[in-house]
Amino acid sequence: MDTIGNVLQQLIDMIESTAPVLWEILFRQVYVDAFGYLVGVAILIAGGVFAISYAKKINPDDNYDMNAEVGQITLVVFGSLALIIAPFVLIPAIKMLFNPQYYAILDIISRLR
Repeated sequence: MDTIGNVLQQLIDMIESTAPVLWEILFRQVYVDAFGYLVGVAILIAGGVFAISYAKKINPDDNYDMNAEVGQITLVVFGSLALIIAPFVLIPAIKMLFNPQYYAILDIISRLR
């Protein structure tokens, strides 16, 4: 019985010494995740703006080319979708930046399940 008590005490001591380090690592990881979302938002916005601006440069009226018209419509649709999706990717990033402790705790809880 005394051996179990010693092992439990060693485990408690180890957790007390490593918990602050692990918390800091998880806290920083929330900022890394938020930055990843922000990069995704930047790519979506840049891609959407590029697709729509490039679609405007295509002129299907020159020698009427059906492929050019389909390409133009496709670029506008995908560019618009990218610009519509971007705010939904931005929202989690903003939430993580404003409340990183909450998301670090959520990460810990999800890892314990």
